[in-house]
Amino acid sequence: MNNTKIKQSAEFDKLADNYTDLRNEGAGFFVKYADTFSSYKVKHFSNIIQNRTEQNRTEQNRTEQNRTEQNRTEQNNINILEFGCGIGLNVPYFKNFFPNAKIHGCDISSESIQLAQQQYPDCKFDVVNTTAELQIYAQQIDAIFINGVFHHIPFDEHKSWLEALHSIMKPGSQIVIFENNPHNPLMKDYFKNCPLDINATMVQPDYLRKLVKSIWNNAKRTYTFFTPWQDSAFWFALEKCINFWLPLGAQYYVRARK
Repeated sequence: MNNTKIKQSAEFDKLADNYTDLRNEGAGFFVKYADTFSSYKVKHFSNIIQNRTEQNRTEQNRTEQNRTEQNRTEQNNINILEFGCGIGLNVPYFKNFFPNAKIHGCDISSESIQLAQQQYPDCKFDVVNTTAELQIYAQQIDAIFINGVFHHIPFDEHKSWLEALHSIMKPGSQIVIFENNPHNPLMKDYFKNCPLDINATMVQPDYLRKLVKSIWNNAKRTYTFFTPWQDSAFWFALEKCINFWLPLGAQYYVRARK
């Protein structure tokens, strides 16, 4: 493990016990929407994964009965990995949207992993400090969820981590990477003031899309969180109309399929 990873691990170990409070610092008015944002990201992730499952069933042209049985089998056996899971704050949302999934999480912070494992003993959490250590998941993973991790990773390591993540995915599986949008002024202000992001650097959307595309060949970028009212059907419908071209959402995600 190089000096950068040692430093990052030590920093997040110190933050683990107060992670939620530190995440909320600097959010101001929007702090009350923190859980809504987290849930909404996993909802997006769920829609992407389930849409791909539906495509697989259609392409194979099964009978209706066989399609239903296949869907049940796929949902029971799906393995989800959250890369950079921290203390496991997203686990309740995974359980809600993927009630039959096997949930895995990994992080460089051993303290965070310990807290996550204590809170959710039915899930599997691992300390992963190097790309080689990701091979414990080799050919097991059906979907990878990443939220706000790559702005903590040195830019010269981005490609090697993405290549390692690609290598552990099953054929047909998907990866979804959420990052804070540097084009959104409110997010830039939050990022500057959040104690968790003191040593982080925001990741440009086009940079990440091109980097992912160089490995997966089919990357798509989507902007999201244009408003905090994500439970509103009106705002949800409006966001679907503008999220591919208007670069002002608080976050964006890049997704790709192996």
